Amino acid sequence: MHQIYKSKGSFDLEYPIPIIIYSSLVSMALNILLKLLAFSNDAILKFKRIKSNDDIDKCEKELVNKIKIQLILFFIVSFIFQLFF
Repeated sequence: MHQIYKSKGSFDLEYPIPIIIYSSLVSMALNILLKLLAFSNDAILKFKRIKSNDDIDKCEKELVNKIKIQLILFFIVSFIFQLFF
């Protein structure tokens, strides 16, 4: 609005295009980051497909540790975003 006022009513399309592109890129990056931290469906489905009992114990510990780390990082990043915004 201020840019339209400064240009005395004419709308310059070149001014908002970089802002739109930057905001889209930032929102896509944040979306990808939060999806990586929030969703663990692939790891759980991979764990469900394991057939051997020996591998189940080993993979169970790895899966639980991975989910714990993901959740901790998710809450830390979410808290930082809440403070920032």
